Amino acid sequence: MVSRTSRRNREGKGIIQFFNKNIHMDKDKAIKDLAQALGKDKSAFISKVQNNIYDRINNCSIKECLSVVEISSYFEKIWEPSDALDGYIPRFIAFLRKKKYNNHLLDSYLTDKVVDEVVSTYSNFVKEHSSSIIKPLITNILNDKKIVDSIANEAVKTWQGTLPSVLRSKLATILAHKIEASISTDIIHASSDAIATAASKIVAASASIPITKSIAVLLAKHTAIMLKGVVAKVLASAAFKTMLATSVKKFVAAKILTMILASLGSKLAGISIGWILAPLIIVFVAYEVNTLPEKLAKNISTAIANELDEKYGSINKQIASNLVTTIGGPIITAFISDMIHDDSMKDLINELKKSI
Repeated sequence: MVSRTSRRNREGKGIIQFFNKNIHMDKDKAIKDLAQALGKDKSAFISKVQNNIYDRINNCSIKECLSVVEISSYFEKIWEPSDALDGYIPRFIAFLRKKKYNNHLLDSYLTDKVVDEVVSTYSNFVKEHSSSIIKPLITNILNDKKIVDSIANEAVKTWQGTLPSVLRSKLATILAHKIEASISTDIIHASSDAIATAASKIVAASASIPITKSIAVLLAKHTAIMLKGVVAKVLASAAFKTMLATSVKKFVAAKILTMILASLGSKLAGISIGWILAPLIIVFVAYEVNTLPEKLAKNISTAIANELDEKYGSINKQIASNLVTTIGGPIITAFISDMIHDDSMKDLINELKKSI
């Protein structure tokens, strides 16, 4: 005897193969909708980034603020002010002059710290808006009549029981209409604000509401499941963080250098390297050095916030494109398969049978 689990697994694979061949998502529209959804809380995000960068740099030591990273194809080495007599000074002067040293790139030690802060804040922000990420994808899928008809046919096929073939077709048509009607219900849209609600509580509500809303509840339930696992996994992935870091690092590095130059560069850029024999800190005016972390924190956080304000739309489009590519396809297919095999779908079809 074949167990129900084995049969379901076999049927599930067949459905996944079917939808993999038939789902053709309008990615451009999904990306546009997703980027637009992410852009709604722009001012709150920019303010959060600015505050986080300020706190991060203000808590750095003077040594960290003045350290330089030498980057070659084979190594990265951090040069600190205490290395003044060992090679720090010529590298720092070259850094201020926007020059390479021994054909090696030079960067501020602060750059990666600021990039990490931007990436972390962006990741948390996207995670908080994860419902907005999924909704354009699912809506895009379920607005395709061909897909909805396929879902209805597969659901009826899975839970048809002994229903005659002539009635199966009618039942599938009715179910397809109910799915189409459910997409615009309040439950689908309200679910984005209460996505963390336990699935059991969402399903419990379906007992006292019409079938159309019951289907909407079923969609909300599986959306919540997908959001909890899949989106969190995507946002935590190294690939996603690398994509974000790459998007912001270039302008972060440029802004940090500009702010360091504004704060200290005028005091050093013209100094003859051979003249400096003591550690660099001795050269600086004591007041400037002691207030450096706070000054840089204010100037860099403001500069990065302004830059993000200008680039916000383009960065969101990159994020949207990355997420649509990652979340689409097999994940959406699995979402549909899980929804079809949900026991609540069985109950809905049994309820619909009474109307034919």
